[in-house]
Amino acid sequence: MTTTTCIRMPSSGQIAFGAHVFLALAPMGRRFLLSVFLFALFAAAPAAEAVDYSQAANAAYEMEDYETAFSLFLKIARQGKATAQFNAAVMLQHGRGVAQSYEEAVQWYIRAALQGHSSAQNNLGVMFENGTGVTQDYEKAVGWYMRAAEQGHADAQNNLGLAYRSGKGVLKNETLAQRWFIVAAGQEHPDALYNLGNSYRYGRGVPKNDGEAVFWFRMAATRGQATAQNELGTMYAEGHGVRQNYRKAASWYLKACRQGLAAAQFNLGNLYRHGKGVPRDKQRALYWFQKAAEQDNVAAMNNVGVIYLNGEGVQKDEPVAAEWFRRAARAGSTSAQFNLGNMYWRGSGVPKDGRTALYWYRQAAERGHPQAQNKMGVVHVNGENANVDFTQAYVWFSLSASHGNEFALENLKAMEAKMSPERIAEARRLVRKWEAR
Repeated sequence: MTTTTCIRMPSSGQIAFGAHVFLALAPMGRRFLLSVFLFALFAAAPAAEAVDYSQAANAAYEMEDYETAFSLFLKIARQGKATAQFNAAVMLQHGRGVAQSYEEAVQWYIRAALQGHSSAQNNLGVMFENGTGVTQDYEKAVGWYMRAAEQGHADAQNNLGLAYRSGKGVLKNETLAQRWFIVAAGQEHPDALYNLGNSYRYGRGVPKNDGEAVFWFRMAATRGQATAQNELGTMYAEGHGVRQNYRKAASWYLKACRQGLAAAQFNLGNLYRHGKGVPRDKQRALYWFQKAAEQDNVAAMNNVGVIYLNGEGVQKDEPVAAEWFRRAARAGSTSAQFNLGNMYWRGSGVPKDGRTALYWYRQAAERGHPQAQNKMGVVHVNGENANVDFTQAYVWFSLSASHGNEFALENLKAMEAKMSPERIAEARRLVRKWEAR
């Protein structure tokens, strides 16, 4: 979801010096000039008319005197001005110049939204969608998005498209999602441009078309949309919709990395690790993997573990590797679960513990990791920390072989030579039951 931040208010008067003068000064100088500015403004106001605080509020906000800005916006908001109500709501929502209060923010958003303020309507939709300051209500969120979208608000149009895509608060409809993304993209909304690329990449509401996906990803990426930059990098890395070019992939990944996108940091780390499009540099690979891991990217956590396990560009350190595998395994990485199982099985970096190893092998195997499934089959054949059970072994070998694991395929053939037709039939029934889960 996309929210809108504070916007400048129209002012009825003109003052000789603008906000850019304030921004060039030190904080004490800014406060002094602001006080002079306010004095001049109020002194110039006719006695019979209400003072227009809007220009002073804008100036205070731009010079980051948020307490003064909020106080002034609040005064104007109480006079019923929708833009000031919206700005006061934004500052309350983010705790800028005032103690954060989602509930009060919602109340001011409502007042502005009821006056037709499209940005307030959009932000109110986001509050209802997230359950921030209000009870979560997807239908109300969609209602507010629709009001703002019909006024041409690009953020709301994109948010409405996402609602139709997810089916939250409205019947899921990829065609309508696509239509709203197109409307927002007509205003060059970066997220909508990305969402159109995503639609064509995966055939959501439109026929799958990698060339079209690349076009829209590039439109979004050149406008600074980080996820689109990462996706465009992947299209170049994998040769989807464009000629494969790892150098261009690395360039787009780097742009997204500089915006802090963990997925791009992981992808760029892989390019450095394998020397694709960039010089092979294991230390640089580790740097980017760690940057992604700091943001809880589980694949990056696992790769940091692999690097320390193998001593790639760093001194080999099995205990450190095991700790990274453990972090990633607990976060759900099947590769890390398998790797951690291996560490316990061999006693590498951790005490040797067959039962703990079996626990992690099973965690990975039940989530579809082919090597872990094959290992579970071997365990049941040999009775290592588990009962000898040819039927279970056959099931695990079959599941692993279905993913193309050649070792499992050979093991499956060996099992068939040892089992009766009845036991094979029972094992195949269990395989079908597993696959239907």
